[in-house]
Amino acid sequence: MLADDPANADTHGFLAIWNIEIVRRGGTLGGMMRGAGIDDVRDYYKAAVTHAPGEASEQWQYARSLSALNAKKYRAEFNAALAAAAAAPVETAL
Repeated sequence: MLADDPANADTHGFLAIWNIEIVRRGGTLGGMMRGAGIDDVRDYYKAAVTHAPGEASEQWQYARSLSALNAKKYRAEFNAALAAAAAAPVETAL
């Protein structure tokens, strides 16, 4: 999808979450086997918020995933993403 639309924020966001889930479920070895890592997570997340600034869902998903991975270790990033999600303008209650 990124080959067709490199600025697709949703695809970048999904890839960030995919990488985090691989690392969470497979650990370091599983991440290495699948080519997933926390640096990739951060790169995809940064791309997602770059292409969709102020999008609450990208921020919230990143925060949720970091807390599932290791809430204590990633607390600062979690708090920053959650604060950005809370500050994002929204058009609906959803």
